[in-house]
Amino acid sequence: MEPTTVPTKRSTYSVQMTKLKHQIELRSATVVSSVRQLWMVAFIVLAAGCWFLIESGGSFADTSRSVLHGLCAQQPTHSLVVGGELLPFDSRMTGIYSGALLCWCVLAASGCLITKVIPTVSVVASLAGAVAILAVDGFNSLFVDLGIGQLYEPQNMIRFFTGFGTGVALTSLLSWLLGTSLWKLSGDDTVWRATSALVWIVPTSIVTYLSLSSAPGWSYPVIAIALLASAWVTVTGLMLVIVVSLLRIEYTVTTLAKLHAPLAASVALALAIILGLAQGRFWLERTLGIPQDFIAAVPQSLEAILFF
Repeated sequence: MEPTTVPTKRSTYSVQMTKLKHQIELRSATVVSSVRQLWMVAFIVLAAGCWFLIESGGSFADTSRSVLHGLCAQQPTHSLVVGGELLPFDSRMTGIYSGALLCWCVLAASGCLITKVIPTVSVVASLAGAVAILAVDGFNSLFVDLGIGQLYEPQNMIRFFTGFGTGVALTSLLSWLLGTSLWKLSGDDTVWRATSALVWIVPTSIVTYLSLSSAPGWSYPVIAIALLASAWVTVTGLMLVIVVSLLRIEYTVTTLAKLHAPLAASVALALAIILGLAQGRFWLERTLGIPQDFIAAVPQSLEAILFF
């Protein structure tokens, strides 16, 4: 009778590392393949990134706040400060787009990036509750600004946390909308199977807020680019739903290659909308004589935007 071989800790570790290496190689190959298929999207992102770096000239604060000027009120008293510079979004919007970006990451990691199954009533109620809490906090801040009373003292920390939950709700809604629009590419699953799947929101929001509150100055470009990316991805998702619906291609998009052109158009439209809203707000402020608390760094003409 042959002796039984007992696996050692070292051999078990080697097997686990081999599996992990294989998974990383597989994911990397998938990413490379996707970039090759979506080359127009990659070109638009690369061109926009180069423009941002050239336009900023090292001043990420002014440029990022200018680009996102049309999406946020950007009140200095309502904003977090990193390295002596205001973040491009105020606390509430920083929470929204932080939550949205991290939610996209969680869904991508779980393989539920786009789903077409409606979540359970409890999940929908939980996400709707997060939005309702933000509405309450928003009206409370409005009442304070109007001088008509308050439920509690407004704080940037509360603005961030209520925004974070709403960002998760927004991404969850977009995931379902994209899944129903691109139903042949979506998974036969729900975005969140139960309310227990949303438990990550609380600790993640706390860690994110504490990280932003104590972030060193050198991290400002990383944070600004992450918020810019989150806004761009979110608006792109909305545009993709609209483009697919207008072109009536719900039944024809069966592969990633067939999604290439609609996605590239949505990415470009989203960028144009973000920049257009910023330009529109700058024009309105100049017309009405509303003072700005920072120097506008967005190009002042369409030619400058298109040709850097």
